[in-house]
Amino acid sequence: MLPNPWTEEDFDTRNVAVQTILVAVKDAQDTPPVFQSLPPVVRVSDSLPLGGSVFQVHAEDGDFGNQRNITYSFVPESQGVTYFNIHSRTGMITLASSTELFREAYSTTGPFVLSVQATEVESDLVPGLPASSRATLAVVLVNTENKPPRFLSRRYVGSVEENSPGLTPILWEGAEAPRVVDDDQVKNIRAF
Repeated sequence: MLPNPWTEEDFDTRNVAVQTILVAVKDAQDTPPVFQSLPPVVRVSDSLPLGGSVFQVHAEDGDFGNQRNITYSFVPESQGVTYFNIHSRTGMITLASSTELFREAYSTTGPFVLSVQATEVESDLVPGLPASSRATLAVVLVNTENKPPRFLSRRYVGSVEENSPGLTPILWEGAEAPRVVDDDQVKNIRAF
């Protein structure tokens, strides 16, 4: 009778082979690009020339290991894309129209909200999984002339009763209260 190989360590009657193997784990390309350091608002000077740089977006492959190439584009239905260009390789956004046209459009619509898309371009992506991601960027026009604010009218007349406490409203004579305008600001500016 042969000894039991499971209980007796001196005799091993099993067929045993030893082989060293190397296992390389490859990260599946299943995570879309991630935008890096993207501010919610970018300010553009009203003196920026045609083709001038507005902002450079940057995204990195969401997967670790071998970083894939990323291309950039505007989402076609994004507001204001006719006034900007984006370089597909570098992500640099530039002014595509004259400052006058841009200022005129801005006075009507207010800030432009651009949707930027970053897409991985390699061929070994996992089918059906996202290979692109989107981010939004608001573009605000800033006047660089810096004119001081001014009253709309040269003269306003108002009254306050004698011995009134602080913060008592002034009673203005005429149809309207004093108004101050800032010629540096766009007429229909919208706040975020």
